[in-house]
Amino acid sequence: MIKRGVISILCGIGVMVVVFHSRAAVRNSIRCDQRELSEKSCLLKKEDHTLRLKDNKVIVNNKVWRNIVTLPFQGESVFWNQVQLQSLGNRLFLSLMVWDNPVGEASIQTLYWLVYEIKSGNAHMKLKQEIQKRRFDKKTHKKLRDKAIAHQMDLNKKTGKIIWQVGKDIGEF
Repeated sequence: MIKRGVISILCGIGVMVVVFHSRAAVRNSIRCDQRELSEKSCLLKKEDHTLRLKDNKVIVNNKVWRNIVTLPFQGESVFWNQVQLQSLGNRLFLSLMVWDNPVGEASIQTLYWLVYEIKSGNAHMKLKQEIQKRRFDKKTHKKLRDKAIAHQMDLNKKTGKIIWQVGKDIGEF
């Protein structure tokens, strides 16, 4: 068995071949790593879709169509907390957790949960909900966070609809 991220030596018919298996080369990722999040640049692949996220744009390519979608938050103080592709049934979703720009004298930021459905080579926004707030304490130089609101989305197998929940709010699409 050949493992990724290691050097393998393959011998056969008197020929020795040294192969380096890179994680980046064979990655079929469904989640951005910490470095990609901090750089706001990520490549995600799942099924027939490739998504390139860069700054405030998502480029969706399904091998037939290529579309560019602008994310609602822009600027250097916007921080990506989590980005992932998720399959529910036969539907594909891009889920982002994004801290918006600081607002007001207290520099309050809001963590938003954004959900896009990836369909027909395009990303359609389905959900935008507030999950948490934080502010920067000038005395201690720490970020003080409110308690995060529980959130989830799941497939209703009977109807095929997606059920989402943020705190006590429940909806479907």
